[in-house]
Amino acid sequence: MVDPNNQFQKQLDEVVNQAKRYTSDIEIYTKEHVDDPPEQLEAELHLRINNFRQDITQQLNNVNNSITQHRPIQGQNDPDYENKRQKYKEFLTESNRSINKMKETLDNLLTKIVDVIKQVIIWLAENLPKIVDAIIKLYDMVIKPLMEQYQRRP
Repeated sequence: MVDPNNQFQKQLDEVVNQAKRYTSDIEIYTKEHVDDPPEQLEAELHLRINNFRQDITQQLNNVNNSITQHRPIQGQNDPDYENKRQKYKEFLTESNRSINKMKETLDNLLTKIVDVIKQVIIWLAENLPKIVDAIIKLYDMVIKPLMEQYQRRP
């Protein structure tokens, strides 16, 4: 019989790896599209985060469903059946607790990520004129005089 604890751990590890891949994908996308219109960036990030949430939830549901494959089957001559059954029951209880806790944690994490992204996009949209003005002033006051001074050198 396959060790259910080992298989369960491998499946949870895959969930974590999938979460890392999605997180990396979202981070890379955000960096590459930082100049996109805020509404477009926000919509794409929502889509990617919702896909992330759905995929992770589906993987956790698959883990949960596959656990029952390790249910002991009562054989006619298995004197250890009750012991196996009790261990399986303990395994189920712990597995479900772990899965539910992971689902809740991931959902909370994704909700916080969406909230932070919304706040950043709103801040950028509201402050973009100020940011542009500050960059223009910095250019006029610092960069332009330095360039002019550098160009005057023999």
